[in-house]
Order: sequence, then structure tokens, then C-alpha cells
Amino acid sequence: MRRRVFWAVPPNWPEALPRDAPTAQRRGGRARLSRRGLGLLLLAPVLLAPLLGGGTGPALAPPGALHWLGTDDLGRDVLARLGQGAITSLSAGGGGAGLALALGLPLGLAAGLGGRWLDDGLTRLAELTALVPGVLLALVLASFSGPSLTALVLVLGLTAWPLPFRLARAQAMALRQAPHVRAAEALGAGFFRVLGRHVLPGAAPPVLACAGVLFGAAVLAEAALAFVGLGDPARASWGRQVADGLPLLGIAWWLVAAPSAALVLAAVGVGFCADAGRPPGH
Repeated sequence: MRRRVFWAVPPNWPEALPRDAPTAQRRGGRARLSRRGLGLLLLAPVLLAPLLGGGTGPALAPPGALHWLGTDDLGRDVLARLGQGAITSLSAGGGGAGLALALGLPLGLAAGLGGRWLDDGLTRLAELTALVPGVLLALVLASFSGPSLTALVLVLGLTAWPLPFRLARAQAMALRQAPHVRAAEALGAGFFRVLGRHVLPGAAPPVLACAGVLFGAAVLAEAALAFVGLGDPARASWGRQVADGLPLLGIAWWLVAAPSAALVLAAVGVGFCADAGRPPGH
């Protein structure tokens, strides 16, 4: 006589079923690819502006076939000026974000893996630095020593490193107790080997994902300083274009709309690209 077998079904059977990991990974990869593509699509007009701009024309000509974004009060093509300002804004954003990551990542790893005294000292330093507003410090520096893009990048980077520091410190402290890190230490791996082979590959991607936030903040800070007349006078800037176009807003709206849209597209586009590089689960 054949015995009948009754399979025991766990109470949480929907959660207990194995998930389709490959399918989830493919969906996550497609989502990150779409975010990266959207970011590049938003950045495309900003990056291609120097190649698409025309020459001079009649003053305050509206957008048309010859001048896609119109001309300013001196007859200069707005799209060409937009491309010139992109070099300044993207340099400020990339330089400020790069300096903040270069400082925050190693200091955060040192605080997370070091002793108590080192952790407390670096954490207090990061808290004190976070209290200083970068834009205000750059404003004071520009008022006394004169506007300079290099000084602006230094100020923005030196005041923005607490954000990647906190992320790197949290990741390092979590990975320090991970089984593979404990096993490497038990097998006699040194500090730098554990740091380079086991901690840094897991801690760096979440920290690098915040580059979009740092970049957007630096671009907006440079535009704000240029808007109030404290930007680098030797360089074109989107903030200065907005300031120059405000008196003519009633008759030439494109003088303000074009650089404002460029600021938004650059900040959001880089944010999407940075978010697409974020690892799953973060």
C-alpha cells in the first residue's frame, strides 16, 4: 500500500519561497541602465552646447532656426555662451566633488578601522567642518581675496568632505565585523591588505554614489556666487548669465530660461548617473 505524503507548508510560505535572484538582478541592471541613460540624455544639451552654438546676430533675437536659444543684448548667441559657461560650472562641480571624495573616503575608512581615539578625533573634526556653510565661506573669501575658480573649488571641497566621510566610516565599521574580513584577519592578513582587498571594494561604491549630490551642490554654489557678482570675472558662468538676463526678463525671457535650465539639467543628470552606479541594496 502506497503511503501518502503530506508536505508541511510553513506559515510564512510566500516569504519562504526562493526568489528569482537572476531576474531581480536583471531588473536592477535595467533600472540602473535606464537611470544612467536618462542622466546622459539630460547632460547631452549641456555637453554639446559649445558645438551647437552659432555666431553673432541681431540683438535680442528670439529663439529660431539660426540661433536656437536666441541672442543677448549684444547679439551673442545664447547657446554658445551656454557652452562657455558649462566649462566653468562643470569644472567647479567636478573639482569640488572630487576633492570632497578624495578627503572623505580615506578619512572615513581610517575612522572606521582605526582605534577609538582616531575615530573620535576625526568624527569631531567632521562635525565641526559640517557646521561651516561652504557658500558663506566662499562668499567671505571672495570678498577679501577676490573671486577665483580655484579658491572656490578648494572651499567647496574642504567643506563638503563630511558627507562622504560619514558614509565611508559607516561602511568600514559594518564591514569590519563581516565574516570574510574576520577570516582574513584570522589568517594573518595585515591592515593594508584587509583594507585594500576586503574593505575598500565594499565601502567605495556607496561613497562614490554621493558624488551627484556633491556635484550639484558645487555647481549651484558657483552659480550663486557668480549671480551676486563674486564669480571669476575671467570665466563665463551660468549664474552670471542669469543675473545679466534678469533686467531684460520681460522682453527676452530666454536669457534667463536657458542658463537656469542648464543648471537644473546638469545637477539632475549627474545625480541620475551617480545613482545608476550605486550597488544594489544601498
